[in-house]
Amino acid sequence: MHIFLVDADDTLWDTQSLYTRQRLQFLNILKNASVSTRGALELLDQVEIERIQLYGTSLKTTEESQIIVYGMLSHCSGLAYSASVEDQIRQSIRVLNEIPEPYPDAKEFLLGLEKLGLVYIYTLSSKERILDISVVNNLPIWRNRVITTPRKDEEAIASILRNLGNSAQTVWCIGNSLRQDIQPALKMGLNVVHVVRKGWRYDIPDEPLPRSVPSVSSLRLALHYIRRSLCSPSVPVPGRSENRRSEVLG
Repeated sequence: MHIFLVDADDTLWDTQSLYTRQRLQFLNILKNASVSTRGALELLDQVEIERIQLYGTSLKTTEESQIIVYGMLSHCSGLAYSASVEDQIRQSIRVLNEIPEPYPDAKEFLLGLEKLGLVYIYTLSSKERILDISVVNNLPIWRNRVITTPRKDEEAIASILRNLGNSAQTVWCIGNSLRQDIQPALKMGLNVVHVVRKGWRYDIPDEPLPRSVPSVSSLRLALHYIRRSLCSPSVPVPGRSENRRSEVLG
């Protein structure tokens, strides 16, 4: 039995658009408070990446990173720290709780994978968040097949393999993040498919990945590649897309 670990955010649905909107709100809050926004997004990336490495990915990490950056920039601008501005930043984070739009081929992809094996959603989000999004968007996601984890790394993959009782050779990982989805899965011997989306600096791994890693521009092409791979151990990647690693917000 084949197992498919499918990332959710920015693989099945467009979470990046919510983050883009929220970051623009963050910049507007700073501007309205007369705080210089020069280099703000670059500084935010740096702070957030450091905090993710310490505490993992979460809305709390995003919120606290923006508040830290506000404090740093307000000091550099010669302004006193404002609790009102801090509250505006906290309020703006609510944008990230909105229901994102699924990619057009998400439902077809999930239904197609189900014919090939068992599909598990492998995510940093809460199970409740995943199920809410799936219900609103009418996506075939099963409550008992949502695997949540505070970090996506080799240890998380090893735990999944132990719990499922599968060998790495029968498990696939499909996701958009080279760092969090593809790199750990490769190191653990899983089959992988990288779905290219717009991302940010943290998605770029510290170590270069082999050029043989299959990289596609849509879930439809990912499904096509997986189907052909299961029939033939060596197949070309359909519609291979160049990895747009330089495309980051800011």
